Amino acid sequence: TVPLERMKEVIITEVTRLMDTKTPCVAPRKGKRKVVVVAGLQGCGKTTVCVNLATYYRNRGFRAGVACSDQSRWDGAGPNGETAEEMQRTKGLEMQSLRAAADKAHIMLFGSFEEDPAAAASEGLESLMNEGAELIVVDTHFAFDEAHNLMSEMNAMLDAVEPDHLAFVVDAQVGRDAAELAHNFLQLSSHLNSSIILTKLDEGVRGAGALTAVASRGLPISFVSSGTEIENFDRFEAGSLVRHMMLSKDHRGFMERLRSVEMVKS
Repeated sequence: TVPLERMKEVIITEVTRLMDTKTPCVAPRKGKRKVVVVAGLQGCGKTTVCVNLATYYRNRGFRAGVACSDQSRWDGAGPNGETAEEMQRTKGLEMQSLRAAADKAHIMLFGSFEEDPAAAASEGLESLMNEGAELIVVDTHFAFDEAHNLMSEMNAMLDAVEPDHLAFVVDAQVGRDAAELAHNFLQLSSHLNSSIILTKLDEGVRGAGALTAVASRGLPISFVSSGTEIENFDRFEAGSLVRHMMLSKDHRGFMERLRSVEMVKS
């Protein structure tokens, strides 16, 4: 009989090998401009990722900023019958909160009332470049489930800012469906330097299932987060993350995680 601890180590080694995807580099270079466009479904934590991504590199000595072209923060009526005036007040508070987060992190923030998201992103790019930003993160408002609109919106945005990297944020709580979302996005952006950022990996089988499903298909993961604060946001390192997820003092909890890992390459 193989001791449980030995079995854990063997599985950690094998799962790490299968999950260690080759991810394009997101990191900026000192003295050079790098533009990262971030897209994702509503509610996935995209804007928080934008702030944390800029903060991550600001903490490593780079001048970083966020250009907010997410028009859902600026105009229009609400999805639940709210009037435009009510939504404007709500969005005003959201923008105040976003600006407070940026100020706290000491990163630059640009927001525009420009109706065209591509034009807003271009305006933000120019403004942050003039302020000396080395990393510019563009927050978008692409409705990924509306495929007929996605490509025209995305192409207009990409033409406007000519990004060096395109990141798609996926909520890990969708479980193994995360792999299909990520795969579809990467197919649409196959001509670009792209990667996946997984959010809400806080705990439980769904987060583990999402992570293993995405990685086992060889899809590039650049960052992961397990909360909204910067200390919960980090580069994807297969070995340390697998060890954190798999090692558990509770045998039942470990086996539950183990059952969620179906490492079958497609």
